Amino acid sequence: MLPQPSFGKSMLTRSVAIVAIQLLALGVYYLSIGLVGIDPKLFDLDIGYLFSASWLDLKEFFPNYYWAIYSVCLGIQLGIPIVSSYFLFVNRKWLSSKLAQNWKVSGNQLLQYIFPFFFGLSVSLAIYFSFNLNSTAQLILSRTFIGWAVIDIILLFAHDKNRFQSVLKDFLLKPELPYSLAITRILFFSYSAFLSLGYAYGFYANIGVLDKVALPYIGWLIHVLPVSSNIYLAMCVISSISAIFVAIGYKTRLGLVVNCITIFYVVAVPNFFGKLVHDQLFIWITWILAFSPCSEVLSIDSVLKSKPSVQESGRYGFHLKVIWLHFGVIYFFAGFYKLWICGYDWALSDSMVNQVLIEWFEHFDRIPSIRFDHFPILLKV
Repeated sequence: MLPQPSFGKSMLTRSVAIVAIQLLALGVYYLSIGLVGIDPKLFDLDIGYLFSASWLDLKEFFPNYYWAIYSVCLGIQLGIPIVSSYFLFVNRKWLSSKLAQNWKVSGNQLLQYIFPFFFGLSVSLAIYFSFNLNSTAQLILSRTFIGWAVIDIILLFAHDKNRFQSVLKDFLLKPELPYSLAITRILFFSYSAFLSLGYAYGFYANIGVLDKVALPYIGWLIHVLPVSSNIYLAMCVISSISAIFVAIGYKTRLGLVVNCITIFYVVAVPNFFGKLVHDQLFIWITWILAFSPCSEVLSIDSVLKSKPSVQESGRYGFHLKVIWLHFGVIYFFAGFYKLWICGYDWALSDSMVNQVLIEWFEHFDRIPSIRFDHFPILLKV
């Protein structure tokens, strides 16, 4: 048995690590520019490009040190899987001992998990506000914080995976009565019926007239699905009718299957013309609920089948929890991407004010009576 580390040692080690990596990254950045003379524009590039660019591409854009960039990126790509494989399969005891020393938390104390993240973020923001960092430096600061936070979470999960799995299982499969699921079915598909008719009103006239322009990752789809105004109108009507059947709980299973197909067509087709429509959640939620027992109460089907009294079960809450997690994933990666691409400037510079002004401009200069742009601190908060 490995010795159990104290509360303070584990938390202190992780807190120091998440701060040290940020300071180290900033130090490397300023030393590279001041002492070595590396072009600071190099740090403005997308890291993914540096790892994916060919030797000739790098030679064209960075004729002085393309060989160094290529060698470092190639070494990282080859080194990470080799080193990871070594510690996971060859020297696993060493890795387990280090995890036990630095990432073991005792008991059910939430503070041990979250304190290093808040401490690292506090130090990161203190540096941001205390020093006049340029856009690249603040981007490096935010990326190192996010990157190490992700690594820290992975290491925590690797050591306490049984505990995390137990918590996740209890969360997803907690026994519940079916009424929350049934109410969700009624409210969601009632709104979905109106949504389909709204899509017919808003997009029917332009479907089949505009030229198709593929968005990323769906270029293949626009050549597979037949698109015309008549087909689109029919799909909208069928989607609305099937959603009503699901909402009242009559022939629910058939209605869910039909609605899964039609709502996909209704929501997807307007994206075939170069503009992204942010209603994809109606597709995902419909598909998730299609696999759920959402019609066992508060439905015509349940009255006709005369089922015995319902009891608490994990299957009544599972699909709702999946929807919750789906929302969490969407908003998490939206924030993650903004911080990764823009850094802290996305929220703490004039970016929020500019976003408000852009929205007003896009709505034909419809400016509200309360000028939120005059209170930038509130927008940043």
